Amino acid sequence: MNLLDCLNDRGLTPLNAGPKHGGEYHSPCPICGGQDRFRCWPEQPNEKHGIPGSYNCRRCGISGDVVQWFVDVDGMEYPAAFASAGVKGNGSSLPRKYRSPAPRKQPQKSQPNGRVWDLPPELWMEKAGKLVEYAHQQLLKNPEQMAYLAGRGLKSETVIKYQLGWLPGENGKNVMYRARVGWGLPEIKWPDGRPKALWLPRGIVIPLISEDGKLMRLRIRRPKCDIKKKTDLKYYVVPGSSMATMILNPESEALVPIEAELDTMLVAQECEGIAGAISTMSDTGKPDAFALECLQRAKAIPVALDFDPPKEDGTRPGAKAAKWWIENFDRAYRWPVPEGKDPGDAFQAGVNLREWILAGLPPVFRIREKERLKSQGQQVVEIINEGTPTKPKPTPKPAPEKQPKPIPTKLGSLFAFLDGNPKMYLKFYSTEKGNAAYAPAPATEVESVTYLTSLMIEAVDEIEKNPMEVAYRYGKPRMGKN
Repeated sequence: MNLLDCLNDRGLTPLNAGPKHGGEYHSPCPICGGQDRFRCWPEQPNEKHGIPGSYNCRRCGISGDVVQWFVDVDGMEYPAAFASAGVKGNGSSLPRKYRSPAPRKQPQKSQPNGRVWDLPPELWMEKAGKLVEYAHQQLLKNPEQMAYLAGRGLKSETVIKYQLGWLPGENGKNVMYRARVGWGLPEIKWPDGRPKALWLPRGIVIPLISEDGKLMRLRIRRPKCDIKKKTDLKYYVVPGSSMATMILNPESEALVPIEAELDTMLVAQECEGIAGAISTMSDTGKPDAFALECLQRAKAIPVALDFDPPKEDGTRPGAKAAKWWIENFDRAYRWPVPEGKDPGDAFQAGVNLREWILAGLPPVFRIREKERLKSQGQQVVEIINEGTPTKPKPTPKPAPEKQPKPIPTKLGSLFAFLDGNPKMYLKFYSTEKGNAAYAPAPATEVESVTYLTSLMIEAVDEIEKNPMEVAYRYGKPRMGKN
């Protein structure tokens, strides 16, 4: 099998770009999704294993031969990659001769440091574990709270899987009190010498359980009716808890940073098999050592921190916080929900979260999803394309009086498509020159979003030369006349 076969098998349709090295071909990159930066030379002599051919992406930096292709794209271990390429391993072709399957575009100046968190005290874990069991049973018997979670997209099996719970309070109050020393916590006294009790407010209990089954944290989401003042906490972390990072489906090649834990569970539920999710708990939260290790292995990190309303200075906390992720991880990029503030809002607005995540991942993920659906006999939706999106069929409508003449540039093609599809727009998060962030919308127009995404990727350099002009003409709401 040569590299052309590998590309064609994944529906990437390589096109001949010239005679260099016996024939040069280009196609979308199977890893980063770049439309015109991936090159391969299937006949280029390669003495290393006796199999001709090499490839290189000028955007994400992957390169190698057929063996490395099976490692980079198919995720094989080296022995399996050698076998698939028909190469017998020997001393000169050990895996250490290859670079990492997920190379970076350039060496990073510095790596973020992730904290290693200690386990909570044994007595705390025992008491907290009993509280989780009690709260979980209370939730399963509470139709109102189960309906609330279902309204946010969480299935009953997900509630059970992550042992979510409900604390109803006790003795007619919306709170429970326990002795701190009974939980292994240090005693704290009031000014009059009385010991302070451990405060456990009414609310949804969100436990963090480690991969080896250790209870690390209890966080309680309080109901709106209990939040009377601006200083009242919406989320309460039970003292003694570890602040380790919640990471679900950590082995996934795509990891999605999200703020709230319930939204993290929702994305992990909807995107099982294609992506994992990380909860930062706030827009400023950072990954711990284990999460950092998983992120450094990931091939895509779509940052889905909240799309908050702008502050008085015009900035959005989620978009501002996303810069840290983009600066520290080469494969990170901003990918907020197309509707609402967070994945829970998007679900309620009718957004298919799996399709939203797939639309933001490199083509190799969509190809694998297509193969999975076909193997299960399911219908393949249009969002799962084969590298080059197909232009959607326009909705029948009266012909305009004057058809705009497309400008012969990539930006012109984007403008022409938006002019002909008034329902479509670009959702902008910032129009600061050189730092524009935007996404195609609305999510309900799945075929059009797929095609608009391809146009947007091709025109990204031209858009960012003058994002204000694009936002003025095609942002929502459209400020200029078309």
